[in-house]
Amino acid sequence: MVTNGANQAFVNIMLTLVDSSDKVVLFTPYYFNHLMALQMTGGADSVLLGPCHSDNQHPDLGWLQQQLAGPDPPKMVVIVNPCNPTGVLLSASELESAASMCAAAGAWLILDNTYEDFVYNDSKHHCVCKDNVVHVFSFSKAYGMMGWRVGYIAYPGQEMLRQAGLTDCRLGDEMRKVMLEYHCVGFVHHLGGGHSGAVTVCLPVLNDVLEVGCSSEW
Repeated sequence: MVTNGANQAFVNIMLTLVDSSDKVVLFTPYYFNHLMALQMTGGADSVLLGPCHSDNQHPDLGWLQQQLAGPDPPKMVVIVNPCNPTGVLLSASELESAASMCAAAGAWLILDNTYEDFVYNDSKHHCVCKDNVVHVFSFSKAYGMMGWRVGYIAYPGQEMLRQAGLTDCRLGDEMRKVMLEYHCVGFVHHLGGGHSGAVTVCLPVLNDVLEVGCSSEW
């Protein structure tokens, strides 16, 4: 799915795959917009801030395993690779291990690969291919087009979606649906004060064309 930058990609994922009460892991130091997206979608109180090793700033996967094995495991784990702000690049074995332990616990692993091309020397960026892994990418950073805001999401097949309760659907369709509902509501709110006539005219059109249920009440 192509999105208006990687930040919109992340918001779409949040709106589609987790509820506000679901625990989501961010490793400190985290990318500030990830926390902001969770705050915007009502999940701020459910964020678990995971530690990184002090000697190399790699996520503490031992801590993550303990959280995933607990009685109330997180629904989603977010890792930026290479990391913003530290620049740390995780190894293939670290990523595969994180994906496997998340899969065993029924949790999603979101890998933000925005800085995939910012690797140096003999280092190589690795992408995990598993049913519980969703990837975020950004053309803006990779091709030096910061003002263009173009990103995309790469997501898995049907089996994990069925396990997540998204039966007989395509993840892309679900993401488009929640994106349209979310931004439709924001658009209608924007039309608010002093523009009730515009709301009256536009709202039925939005609901009919986009097939979403927006209300004029706020």
